[in-house]
Amino acid sequence: MIELKEDEVQTVSGAVLPALALGLVGAYMYDAMGGKEGIDRYFRNSWDSAKSSINYWSGRARKAFA
Repeated sequence: MIELKEDEVQTVSGAVLPALALGLVGAYMYDAMGGKEGIDRYFRNSWDSAKSSINYWSGRARKAFA
């Protein structure tokens, strides 16, 4: 086993803390959105909204240029 110098320990510690924080934030967001079902619902609603907007604006464009 290799002994780490003080600056090497700080480098390792510095990399672990942000990764741990991101993991906790990600887990919180996953729970806050309702888990897999919540994320699936979010994407379904986003897709439906995008399709609706495309249909609306393409209809307006067709009327304007027809």
